[in-house]
Amino acid sequence: EKRRERANRVDQIPMADVDRYIRMKDKQRRDYCKQYTNREWGNLMNYDLCLNSSELGYDACVELIEKAF
Repeated sequence: EKRRERANRVDQIPMADVDRYIRMKDKQRRDYCKQYTNREWGNLMNYDLCLNSSELGYDACVELIEKAF
């Protein structure tokens, strides 16, 4: 539900089109990741750091990334 709300609010996608938009974006992310890394998008073993910006907010994510760096 948070992804739907964000797509509507931030990307200005009408609620009637949000689910289709999210599926399209997820496919784009999967394809990009596979093409450039030959790894599966979403597999946590492929990431060094994962943050939920919906829960933490962008500012907290930036702060955590800076600290990790």
